[in-house]
Amino acid sequence: MRLNEFIFLFKSSLSPENYRMLMTRRKRDTLQFLLMLVSISLLLGTILSFPRLLEFPQSVETALSNFEKFNITGIDVELKEPVVVWGYPKVIVDFTKQPQNHTDSYLTITNSQIIRRVFSPSLFPPRLYDYEAKSISDYSNVLEVIRGIRWLYFVILIMVAPSVLFVLYLIYIAKYMVLSIIMTLIAFLLLVARGKSAKHLHVWRTSIYAMSPLVVMELGLSPVLKLGILPFLVYILLMALSLMRLGGKDADIKEKPADKDDK
Repeated sequence: MRLNEFIFLFKSSLSPENYRMLMTRRKRDTLQFLLMLVSISLLLGTILSFPRLLEFPQSVETALSNFEKFNITGIDVELKEPVVVWGYPKVIVDFTKQPQNHTDSYLTITNSQIIRRVFSPSLFPPRLYDYEAKSISDYSNVLEVIRGIRWLYFVILIMVAPSVLFVLYLIYIAKYMVLSIIMTLIAFLLLVARGKSAKHLHVWRTSIYAMSPLVVMELGLSPVLKLGILPFLVYILLMALSLMRLGGKDADIKEKPADKDDK
């Protein structure tokens, strides 16, 4: 679906008067509209969340600035086996009685040492990397360490952001698809109970297009606005008004024929 077509459908979905036209759209158009609606709204929400994400390290430093001294002199923890806390680059916490030599890890933290792999090429013996070990006491001043690793926060943020966004995208698609099915069943039963005739496919299309304000407010605006249940109430109202506008007289509505390129 092209962007200009999505914008046209989005604007049309905000007015109950346009739903008779929207009922002529193909099922594929309706699904593509939902996919683009979620992706664009999620992208908008991510952009609006950036200021808070960027302020997080500063807020931690501000909170710690109330401490004149914050030292950790030792770690008294014991694990049954080492724990991999990060896959790539590999970070291992090894608080076992006899820490192992983790040659494949980038960073290993034990009770007494922090061992880091560093780029150190050598011909005798031939190697590209070596390991640098520092006593845990060198990092006992938490205030100094926190101020020195702000860059690490942004590196991790950049690394994990694409994966997190993709997972969130799948979760929200599943959520809104389930919601559309539930709302379709409820609306269809209510229409039948009132003696109104309606095609279940048209009710489903209405449940999808009426989601426009719901998705935008939940995913796009929630980082900056606390809207509570308002998005869901708007969704129910728009869907109800749109179904009333159709008035149960949707038998003559014909689906838009497929384009030649789609055959």
